[in-house]
Amino acid sequence: PDYATSCNNLASLYKSQGLYAQAEPSYIEAKNIYEKVLGKQHPDYANSCNNLAILYEVQGLYAKAEPLYLESKSIREKVLGKEHPDYAISCNSLAVLYNSQGLYAQAKPLYIEAKNIREKVLGKLHPAYASSCNNLAVLYKSQGLYTQAESLMIEAKNIVEKVLGKEHPYYASSCNNLADLYESQGLNAKAEPLMIEANQTLLAQIDRNFSMLSEKEKGIYYHTFSECFEMFNSFAVKRYQEKPAISVEVYNNTLATKALLFNAGNKIRERIMQSKDENLKKLYQSWKDKKEFLSKVYALSLEEKNKKGINVPQLEIVANEIEKQLSQKSELFAKAVDKKQYVWTDVQKILKQGEVAIEIIRFQVYNKKWTDSVKYMALIIKPESKYPEMIVLDNGNELEGKYAKNYQNCIKGKANDKYSYTQYWQRIKSLLTPEGVVLKGVKKVYLSVDGVYNSINLNTLRNPETGKYLSEEVEIQLVSNTKDIILPITSPLTPKGGTKAILIGFPDYNNKNKAPKNPSLEDKKVVLDSTQRFFNGSNISELVGTKTEVENIEKMLQKAKIVTQSYTEGQASEGVVKKLDSPYILHIATHGFFLKDVVPNKDDERGFMGVDSKKVFENPLLRAGLLFANAKEALKDGGDGVLTAYEAMNLNLDNTDLVVMSACETGLGEISNGEGVYGLQRAFQTAGAKTILMSLWTVSDEATQQLMTLFYENLLTKKQSKRLAFQNAQNELKKNFPEPYYWGAFVMVGE
Repeated sequence: PDYATSCNNLASLYKSQGLYAQAEPSYIEAKNIYEKVLGKQHPDYANSCNNLAILYEVQGLYAKAEPLYLESKSIREKVLGKEHPDYAISCNSLAVLYNSQGLYAQAKPLYIEAKNIREKVLGKLHPAYASSCNNLAVLYKSQGLYTQAESLMIEAKNIVEKVLGKEHPYYASSCNNLADLYESQGLNAKAEPLMIEANQTLLAQIDRNFSMLSEKEKGIYYHTFSECFEMFNSFAVKRYQEKPAISVEVYNNTLATKALLFNAGNKIRERIMQSKDENLKKLYQSWKDKKEFLSKVYALSLEEKNKKGINVPQLEIVANEIEKQLSQKSELFAKAVDKKQYVWTDVQKILKQGEVAIEIIRFQVYNKKWTDSVKYMALIIKPESKYPEMIVLDNGNELEGKYAKNYQNCIKGKANDKYSYTQYWQRIKSLLTPEGVVLKGVKKVYLSVDGVYNSINLNTLRNPETGKYLSEEVEIQLVSNTKDIILPITSPLTPKGGTKAILIGFPDYNNKNKAPKNPSLEDKKVVLDSTQRFFNGSNISELVGTKTEVENIEKMLQKAKIVTQSYTEGQASEGVVKKLDSPYILHIATHGFFLKDVVPNKDDERGFMGVDSKKVFENPLLRAGLLFANAKEALKDGGDGVLTAYEAMNLNLDNTDLVVMSACETGLGEISNGEGVYGLQRAFQTAGAKTILMSLWTVSDEATQQLMTLFYENLLTKKQSKRLAFQNAQNELKKNFPEPYYWGAFVMVGE
């Protein structure tokens, strides 16, 4: 039985992570053991049936769930009796199943029976009784019986408040349930304060609990209630017509939750690095070492892991526990400013005349139930705003579908794009300058994007009326959250002595110096195409332009009296990158990639680069990377030669002011709603880099070489700021390469 309990617990963990395929066999194993050892008339067997039924239900497999629920209910009735809380659980579970299928007549008596049992056995001041009141109320709401539903929801809310308190997540759920009931009746004024109260409770939960969790656990925990904020966004869109000031709550929620996991991780690293606790710093280094070791272990075959006695789950557990310790201990060094809950007026105070801040928010539409529709909301703050102004892009599905494809096709085909400016910007612009075409008075936009906006460069959108690109109309500065402009990242001081700039380029991907005199047929298939910085399978193009690029930049850096070290050909290795110690500038000119459509390999546990295919599928940071010397062999069999984003997170870049990834698709990754892009950008920022220059699509080798030379000339010789140097370099490149494909691939993020 104890082994069965372990199976059950492991299955519950997988279920909570949404890993249903892994949870099912463990639940079934536990159920079979209980049946064999304890018999079918045992409460533990009934619990197993119930757990497996829940797993099937959350997947919508109602036909598989129902007989298990019925079996569990029958056993509990016979063994425990009808007045036992577990029997009430069975009644309630079965009722939820029927209710979700719209079988209200079958659900209602079961809900009532569960409620009566809990009232008699547990009393009215018990969370389980409150849950029964709420469940029955939801049923009444589905039937349009709003009066009966309201009284039960109010009763449930009052019980939870009295027994668990207003700071408990169940209280937030109670508020949201009642608010949803009022919204369904069009009583928005009654729904609004309840939703706001629920949001504040959930934000307090984040503040209270995040310090005890690892990043992965933070993500799972936040996901359990993130839909509440999405529901509020849908509500706010409707409420805005009646009460425009509702935008204040949406903006404040966004400041608190957007890029939440990314910012939480950065705070931990910064606090540890700034502390004087050497033991804490050693623990941090120990965690980084374990993460680095894990990245190597993932590339081993099952046979190799067994031979070396490596237990991957145990290694992951140890790394996770150390990360939790780091999170908790870093709280000791938290400044008061870290704890402040910023509001929209804090952003507004920073804005100068002619500047605006815009939060773009992607959300799934909730209208009495969740729909398949996606919308985008832009919230705009001007120095004179009474509250954030809202514009809603109702065609979110089209923005992510046909218009995104149109944008990509026009960029790659160097064609005139007639739609993108209108679809992605025109409606937002209407709030900036309602009276005219030119952005009158607005000179700079601090922009925090979401969803599909992560995969387009707004500067490349061409106004069909004026023929001007957006970059010629207004300056856009990308930020992960507009809160970033309140507490801008402080640039590190230029290190005294030592290497200040590291340049890496023109790697020997194909081991030319080590190649045999009679290359194999496979080696002859390698295509050397120096026109673009991308690769296709094993055909890795040599990038001759990157050699010239590194040489030109090195001369400029040396002329500016900046100590510089460059690595090319065989020296341009992954090992060199991993040994870096916070160079002031890091410039990498090579191939970059992000693998989009990756699925677990059922026949062979080893997938891309020999890494465990399941890990590659689950973790997008293992699907993005940069190629270095020996890349061809690394892509086939693993080993050094490819730096993944997962590995890049562990680089030492705490005092690095600028990272330039002069490569293809370095800005791509898996887009996570509200969290940005999981790829190289996130990895290098997590490692400590303050500003990153990266690309969104495959780039021309010749044009990139010119762009980078111009950028450094502006930065070093003309002493321009990073952002201005980059903008002027793009404008100059535009003269020789007018199509956005050439000059618009790169974007700058960070400070």
